Amino acid sequence: MAKAGKVPLDRAAKFLYIDERQDDQPSDGRCSVSIYLLDDSLKVDIYFDPDDTSFEDDICVCFTESCDEEEKIFKVDESHIYITPQQARQLAEALLKAADRSDYSDTNH
Repeated sequence: MAKAGKVPLDRAAKFLYIDERQDDQPSDGRCSVSIYLLDDSLKVDIYFDPDDTSFEDDICVCFTESCDEEEKIFKVDESHIYITPQQARQLAEALLKAADRSDYSDTNH
């Protein structure tokens, strides 16, 4: 079930929601989106990092886990992956294609 301030995503609402609250935006110029997965135990923050503009990979994908050690996917509580704008677009395109195929398969059952 979606929490207050969260937007559920179709049938996956039990496992994923996106935090779209504007008051959560960092004051340092970052544009941040938070996605919660796996019953809220995995938070994925995606943001442009203005402090890293001298590097090509200035988009951060941050994974934060808040679950018991035996349930963790990562070895540490928080992991960061920096990607380039091109890689971010490729990732977004791949996710959209997979979502489209999933939607299409749902209508053909």
